[in-house]
Amino acid sequence: MTGPRDVIGNHPVGALNEDLRIACLAAGDNFAASMPRIAKRHTWEASARAFVENITNVRAEEPKSERYNSR
Repeated sequence: MTGPRDVIGNHPVGALNEDLRIACLAAGDNFAASMPRIAKRHTWEASARAFVENITNVRAEEPKSERYNSR
């Protein structure tokens, strides 16, 4: 069974608390503190590389009969 802990995982930007307000404020603090480190990993180059990789993976898994046919 999955739940909030599964969604947040080990990412430093989430917070769990019975009180939603406390969880939101804590998540905001976590996000602000982690942002510089996270931003360094998400450069334009890294984003473009991930995009091309995702497109390539989808294209490789797509059945030939469903591929776009440019006539």
